[in-house]
Amino acid sequence: MDKRTGKGRQKIEIKLSESKEARLVTFSKRKKGFFKKANEFSTRTGAGVDVMLCSFHQVEKHITMPPQVKKK
Repeated sequence: MDKRTGKGRQKIEIKLSESKEARLVTFSKRKKGFFKKANEFSTRTGAGVDVMLCSFHQVEKHITMPPQVKKK
């Protein structure tokens, strides 16, 4: 028998934040995770990754990760 009492992982609604400050905080947090995933992808596949991210402030963030080559 299943005796789960909690709700578990809930799906949240994705919508635009009303507060400009809240949007900036969310952008910076998600940006960090996005670049982390790009780096992980480059490391696992050995592929070069090129990421360009533009915020609503028109500040561009550009990062290039060369292919990761393992030396034997």
